[in-house]
This record gives sequence, structure tokens and C-alpha cells, in this order.
Amino acid sequence: MPETNNPKTDAAVEAILNASASEVADDDRRDGERHPYEADAAIVLHANELIQVGPILVRTADISTRGISVYSRQMLRPGCRGLIQLRRSDGRRTILGVEVRYCHYVSQLRHCSGLQLLPLDGKIDPSIFNDESGRPLLPPL
Repeated sequence: MPETNNPKTDAAVEAILNASASEVADDDRRDGERHPYEADAAIVLHANELIQVGPILVRTADISTRGISVYSRQMLRPGCRGLIQLRRSDGRRTILGVEVRYCHYVSQLRHCSGLQLLPLDGKIDPSIFNDESGRPLLPPL
């Protein structure tokens, strides 16, 4: 059963939205309580200044105030930074910054990746999460 209606997941998203860049530690491991969060999300990563990867659809597993675990068919390269679009319990979509901390192959053509959540400066155009035909990769509920 999806855990997208859990207020604890909304609280974790709010904590990152309200954090400043200096409040986000650069550790390899997440601290803080993890909460189940099984939902679709969209990711856009930047391999370097010129190469954009995505948008790709991923499936989330859990979330904390510092990070999120996702499953994808693609390998997400550690060190890449980008954006993730999540859905809150009320259906609104939220965009957060991410950095891929690790990625390993699990099975059945799936990879598990750990993403550090990062606050953003300014507004992001949500159209970067649209597919080739212009439709949102993460449709509204």
C-alpha cells in the first residue's frame, strides 16, 4: 500500500524546503528517522554542465529529513546533482535538490540509489519534468 498520505513524509519534505544550504551536512550516511514513502517520483540529473539525464521515473522507498531511497532501471551515477519532483499527501508536487550518494544493482534490472536531499535557491520550472510529448512524467492525482 502506498505511503504517500503519511504526514511524516510531508514533514520530512518541509524540513528540507525550510533548510538553508549550511544546515545540510555532507555525510555519506543519513541520520534521522526514516519513514516509508512508496510513490512515483521524477528525477532530472546533471552529469556535468552540458549533459542532462532525464527526466526519468523512479519509485521511492523511504524518506528522512536528509535523504531518500529510490529504485530505478537506470544506474544513477554517484556525485551527480539534480532535482527530484515528489508528490505530497495532498497531491501537490514539490521539487527538491538532490545529490546521488550511492547506487547499486539489486535485481531484475533495478538499481537502488541513495539521494541526499538539498534545499533549492529560487523557483524551478516544472516543465523540465515533462516527457518528449510535453506531458508531466509525474501526472497529477
